[in-house]
Amino acid sequence: MKRIPGLHRQPWKSTLTPLVALILAALPVIMAAASVLIASDDTTDPAAPLKMAEVDEGAPQGGSNVPDDVRPPSPPVPVQPPRVVDIFSVQRWESRPPAPTQTQTAPPSRPTPPPAPQAPPLPFRYIGKITEPGKADAFLLAQGERVLSISIGDSINGTYIVDKYENGQLGFLYRPLKIRQTLYVGVSP
Repeated sequence: MKRIPGLHRQPWKSTLTPLVALILAALPVIMAAASVLIASDDTTDPAAPLKMAEVDEGAPQGGSNVPDDVRPPSPPVPVQPPRVVDIFSVQRWESRPPAPTQTQTAPPSRPTPPPAPQAPPLPFRYIGKITEPGKADAFLLAQGERVLSISIGDSINGTYIVDKYENGQLGFLYRPLKIRQTLYVGVSP
């Protein structure tokens, strides 16, 4: 195999000096030591209980004329225990619901009655009106794709009865609930 000058099989070996190799080898050790130091950080938690340092009660209390090297220890200093962090604790992103309050509840009242049943909307559309002399008026209604020719007093599918025509409105009786409904068909001449 012919070698080409300047082309190496492993180009990183030419740039990897012993100093760089030492730094790369020491990097995991440095990172592990840093993580141990961070985990044992003595940051104080303001909510943690304070302990007072013990002081020798028999020692004379200091005065201004006593040199510093002979002076008794200063008053107690608050000492906090090391903080232990549970790294596997449950963390919640949503807020917790407020705690239930102890309030006096009113005695249960009577349940409200259900609303009165209502008839469904009329399934008909007005198409037109047929007027012949000497005969009752006939109305043309559309129900879906069906066209119905009805007169006053007719029953439609056993569900509706056409009961009146007044002031441009056709009156229907919804038989299951005995509820009256109207359909506007226009002003009569």
